[in-house]
Amino acid sequence: MVEDGEMLAEMMGGDRGVAGQGVFYLCGPTWPVPDVFEALVAALGRHRGMKRSVAEAYIEGLKEAERYVLEVY
Repeated sequence: MVEDGEMLAEMMGGDRGVAGQGVFYLCGPTWPVPDVFEALVAALGRHRGMKRSVAEAYIEGLKEAERYVLEVY
């Protein structure tokens, strides 16, 4: 995910006028959830210029919009 951070940020959208329409599904065990969240926050920060708090809020908004879906056990 780190290597593909630019692509992830582009697909998820965010600042810089980019309105990505990607949907992110994470299925399986719960243990990778924090690492995935951190990778997405880092990608949005690095490639969309978002501050950490803005990126975290953006991801929470994606959850509300059902574009970041967790099906973990």
